[in-house]
Amino acid sequence: MRKYVLLLLLCFSLSNAQNLKIEKIERLKRETTQSASALEKINKEIEISTTYRYYNLDSTYYFASQALHQSRKKGYKKEEAKALTCLVIYCIEKNKSQEALALNKVSLKTNISINNKKGIGFNYALLGRIYQLQSDFVNASKYYFKAEKIAANSKDEETKMWIYKNLSFLFLDQQNFAKALDFGYKSKAITLKMKDYEETAFCNGVLGEVYRVKKDFANSEKYFTESHAYFKKHNNYYGIAWVLTNWSILYQADLKKCAAMEFEAQEIWDKISPNNVMSMANQYNIGYTYFDMYTQWANAVGKHNLQSKELLTAEKYFIKTMDLAKANKNKNWEMYCYSTLSSVEYIKNNIRGYGQYVANYNQLKDSIFSQKNKNKIAELEVAKTIDLKNKEIQLNKMMLATKEKQKWYLIGGILSLFIIGSLLFYQSRSRKRNNEKLQLLNAELDEANKTKTRFFSILNHDLRGPVSNLVFFLQLQKESPEMLDEESKKRMQDKTMSGAENLLASMEDILQWSKSQMENFKPQPKKVFISSLFEDTKSHFLSEEKIKISFENPENLQLTTDENYLKTIIRNLTGNAIKALNEVDNPTVTWKAWKENDKTYLSVTDNGSGASKDQFKALYDDKEVVGIKSGLGLHLIRDLAKAIDCRIEVETKLKLGTTITLILK
Repeated sequence: MRKYVLLLLLCFSLSNAQNLKIEKIERLKRETTQSASALEKINKEIEISTTYRYYNLDSTYYFASQALHQSRKKGYKKEEAKALTCLVIYCIEKNKSQEALALNKVSLKTNISINNKKGIGFNYALLGRIYQLQSDFVNASKYYFKAEKIAANSKDEETKMWIYKNLSFLFLDQQNFAKALDFGYKSKAITLKMKDYEETAFCNGVLGEVYRVKKDFANSEKYFTESHAYFKKHNNYYGIAWVLTNWSILYQADLKKCAAMEFEAQEIWDKISPNNVMSMANQYNIGYTYFDMYTQWANAVGKHNLQSKELLTAEKYFIKTMDLAKANKNKNWEMYCYSTLSSVEYIKNNIRGYGQYVANYNQLKDSIFSQKNKNKIAELEVAKTIDLKNKEIQLNKMMLATKEKQKWYLIGGILSLFIIGSLLFYQSRSRKRNNEKLQLLNAELDEANKTKTRFFSILNHDLRGPVSNLVFFLQLQKESPEMLDEESKKRMQDKTMSGAENLLASMEDILQWSKSQMENFKPQPKKVFISSLFEDTKSHFLSEEKIKISFENPENLQLTTDENYLKTIIRNLTGNAIKALNEVDNPTVTWKAWKENDKTYLSVTDNGSGASKDQFKALYDDKEVVGIKSGLGLHLIRDLAKAIDCRIEVETKLKLGTTITLILK
């Protein structure tokens, strides 16, 4: 498996073609010698350092150090923080992450002391970048969102553009293509607004990479071509190498072309920045291309040659990439090197080496891409959304308070003019309007609280069952492996994988739906095939092997309703039916769909022990209080059914089972 390339180095991309940069630097040097004040000279040196950053890092360091020394000598705190920022960038490019963190800490402290909001935001963005390069995606998300909030308040469009590009790749690492594309297009929109067409070319490269990993190769080719054409036209060698590093992977079917593009890119990286992340990524790509060449040859002749030039070259580049990844503390690339090197050891029949690499790969993968980390990132994004909503509520409160003050000032002014008659009439109307607005605002706040409660109720109830099943499978495989033969092990592994995939699909489905409902938790009716609802339910409860779940829909019915509301109702009713079958022989759950008198009927029947109708009281009585640990499903079903105008009927008989019918118009 080939890891897609993290394009993080684009985020401080060249602002003009290289020849224009040289002209700019020479102009700045002349202006530095002519500067009338020390402050002007320091700012010119900082600008020169920034301009040098991608094709002469030693010059970046020299001019940043000069600016830092002079700004500290003169007591210019803002310029001191800027110079420190240039040194942070230098350390990042030199793979000195600890030094970068230390310098950024000093820069951040300085910016906080002078309340430089723009500088503080950029410091947080740099922290996000450092953590992202170390594959610590949770901390990277945390600081990117902090930086985005500050950049938005200070109207710092350039920093927002930079953050969005990095967030695009962060979510691409999580295989969340929708968010990756969203942030990529947001970044591009800012570059077009700023008329910074070179940054637009880098954004096209970002989109090309996202579409490549998404396997939309037509769009990937389109955006890579546009990006490469711009850099070629303007002789931007950094940009050319950057695009080729990622574009080459698109041509895995033509390995000679793929290798040619990668060697062209590496020749440039070796000249301008041999140890950075993009150079490391490109060397990994070269190793993988040669490994593919060797694999094709071995498959064709039906044997292995351990002295093959292709195999030895692949191993050399994989080891070189791993050394760079470890030096940069980039766990992501280190993980993928373990994967490819394990394949090399397998070909060599070195079982010990193969096993060690596989163990290292799995350990890193679990630490980087664990569900816990994905949940933390999702929580950070939800927290950001809630923070925006709370700000809106605070603003409404402030506006209401202001209007209240204005009302009393008006009353006092009118009283002072003794126009009692007109004052009373106006006062009455004003009070009525304000009271109506206050009631409306209170209703909106109450509805917002209900929305949050429903959101977390759905997450708690719909995800608890799949998680429990998945934990059960994993515990059985871990604690009692001797009880399983090879066939049972394979079956359990398949079940574990299926359960994990169903859990992820369910969680993404619920999170996407819940997010879309955050502002207005109301049904959104559309045409829905009942067969699709049954298929979703079947997939959700695929792990229930001992229970036969059948679906009858002979007329292939269709109805107009909110798909997600009805889907949640069906899942909860199915889960409740399964719980009723704990001690039943030949347990079965049957879903049926039919139409009668212009109404659509959906029923679920189990052959459990049945119950009394009082146990289903929560389905009918709005005043029934239901605890979180028991009965939450009935409470949730009742509220959701009422929202989509769905009537519920229950028929239950002791020792015979229960039938619950949904009646929809």
